[in-house]
Amino acid sequence: MSFTQSSSGVTAALRSPGGEVSEVAADYLIAADGARSPVREALGIPRSGYGHLADNLDIAFRADLTELVRDKKFNLCQIENPAVSGAFVSVNGTDRWLFSTSDFPGSATLGDDGWRDLLRTVVGVPDLEVEVLSLMPWESGMYVADRYAEGRVFLAGGAAHAMPPMAAAAANTAIGDVHNLAWKLAAVLAGSASPALLDTYHAERHPVGYATAEFSSRVSGHLGTMIASVTSGEVPVDPVTAVFGVQYDEGAFVPDSRGPAPSDHYAPGGRPGTRVPHAWVSPGLSTVDLAGPGFALLTSPGETRWTATARHLGLRTVAVPDPTWLDSVALSPDGALLLRPDAVVAWHSLSTVPLADACARILGQPAAVGG
Repeated sequence: MSFTQSSSGVTAALRSPGGEVSEVAADYLIAADGARSPVREALGIPRSGYGHLADNLDIAFRADLTELVRDKKFNLCQIENPAVSGAFVSVNGTDRWLFSTSDFPGSATLGDDGWRDLLRTVVGVPDLEVEVLSLMPWESGMYVADRYAEGRVFLAGGAAHAMPPMAAAAANTAIGDVHNLAWKLAAVLAGSASPALLDTYHAERHPVGYATAEFSSRVSGHLGTMIASVTSGEVPVDPVTAVFGVQYDEGAFVPDSRGPAPSDHYAPGGRPGTRVPHAWVSPGLSTVDLAGPGFALLTSPGETRWTATARHLGLRTVAVPDPTWLDSVALSPDGALLLRPDAVVAWHSLSTVPLADACARILGQPAAVGG
């Protein structure tokens, strides 16, 4: 319903499904309330970007296509038809489907018979039994909040960035937002980090949100356009690099002496400010799984140089036995890298900054607590 904030906390008024109103007091508020975010509007945070790109229409329907699909299982496919084109989405692979197309004049008055005929044209079966379940018009556009935080309130997901559909980039970016913010809030609330650590949320995630939304906008305004771009190989940016190869320019990490990671292919190299690359540490356990709770220090097998410092700083140490991975992240036999709880590299032994000083700097502490 509403909220107020002060220098010490946030108070929100909530209404239950039954209509009962209650108040909740909290230290911080995360606004993950969608592209039309009432919280963002209440804060008066403007948005930038290309704005409106396209009007779309999703038609959810029921039709038994088991025999038609047979062993050709799919999640998404592109439909090109003189009558109507768009994206055909499988819900359960048998009788639940969704067709996403450009909205068109007269769609609001088409009627059930008209929609059934249109879907028969899309599927290519003139006498198909079709039940229209729902119609949902929606806007495709690029809108990115100019600020991801205001006082003790933080924007995440669609509230922070709305973008066209492109290889689940919006969902992955939203997950990245909360992964980034959650450990920082936990550290501040536990007293192990300064509140200044929370300033790095906007510094790290806003450029990612804007760049991802811009990339998605260059590729698609419609779901069908996205599929066509990906399948034709005409995507202007490598999607894997765009989603997983992000490198923060500034934030809660200590840079080393290397330059930025490549932007045209996925090769983060264990650089601070990038997501740690995957490698199997043991059956079913990835290097990515080593992130959290708290920080972890990744080393070569048998390395003991960092043991005392890690113990003093309360860090978990994990040896990664994969020599190919060690080489890919530039870890020498006596090297180490510090992993944040969100799987982002916080420090690398190639840095001239000592590990203890790096930990203090990352957490916003005034000075290192050890050597």
